[in-house]
Amino acid sequence: MTGSIDKARGWLKTANRALGCEMPLDLIDTEIGTRQLEEVLLRINYGIFS
Repeated sequence: MTGSIDKARGWLKTANRALGCEMPLDLIDTEIGTRQLEEVLLRINYGIFS
């Protein structure tokens, strides 16, 4: 994810449809959630719609 730290923080605290309307920050605590988050970040990095 490119951009400012403030944008990254905002993204982490905003519900994401690609993550089942969960906030990315809430998924960091579990292995499954972390994998889902990594997948979305990879999609964003490669410009794939998430």
